[in-house]
Amino acid sequence: MQHEFRKDYFTDIWVLYAPAKQYSPSKLKIVSDKDCYLCGKEKVIDNPYPCVHPSKFKIEGKGSLYTTATGHGYDEIIIITPEHGVAFHDLSVDDIVDVFRMFIDRQNVLKRRERIEHVLFLLNNGPLVSNVNHAHVNVVAFPKVPADLARELNGYDKYFNKNSECVFCKIIHDENKKSRFIKGNSEFVSIAPYASRYPFEFWILPKKHVKRLSDLNDQSLFYLSEMLKSLLVKLNKRVPEISYSIVVHEAPTAQEMRDFHMHVEVRPVMINTYNVDGTYVNHVFPEKAADVLR
Repeated sequence: MQHEFRKDYFTDIWVLYAPAKQYSPSKLKIVSDKDCYLCGKEKVIDNPYPCVHPSKFKIEGKGSLYTTATGHGYDEIIIITPEHGVAFHDLSVDDIVDVFRMFIDRQNVLKRRERIEHVLFLLNNGPLVSNVNHAHVNVVAFPKVPADLARELNGYDKYFNKNSECVFCKIIHDENKKSRFIKGNSEFVSIAPYASRYPFEFWILPKKHVKRLSDLNDQSLFYLSEMLKSLLVKLNKRVPEISYSIVVHEAPTAQEMRDFHMHVEVRPVMINTYNVDGTYVNHVFPEKAADVLR
């Protein structure tokens, strides 16, 4: 079967069906060194187990209870290092800068493809979020804005329309030197968000109002990478071998005039990370998380 998006009967929830993923090694069993499908490959490859696949994009049944869209898109992998078993937080700051640069390069290529709405940066590190112990980034080009980012954009617009200011600029101002503030440098601040969904979750935000990762210059990318590495090292020291995902939330790639405040979200995952019917259950208050990460 082809990859396919299906919309829920009456809510705005979309589900992506990706048959190719059934052949991906389970996260419950880490791929051995000799079977690693990233070793010995080029820097950028097509994901052998893609969640989307290039196809002619079309929507059927729009407005009915049964709305379907083709699972069009591109799913690539940036192989960060040829060395197997190197954790992302063990990379040098310069290596992390190069990762962001490589993503921006691929984003600039993929955003020009037909019917691409957004190109997402996603990095998974650790056995609870990745089945391969080889540092890599997923670069996923979607025909729709991903759900988490779409919800943030909606909340961003509602706040701006009511208050005539950026909600992230307001958060940076309000959280400065407070109990959820972690650290800052000349260009970025890091906080444990007020309603953290994940234990030890943290965000890194530029102090200036910047819409996209690609708007950052080399110096800014260095300061971002330096802060990200230092916090991940601290996290791994305090909670050894913790798994985590990193996503970059930014203005949708195809919406040139769209306003937003880009930021990096780090989402640690532990064995007891779960939700109850869609309600996140977090056993670590953000104030405690910030204290641990300082």
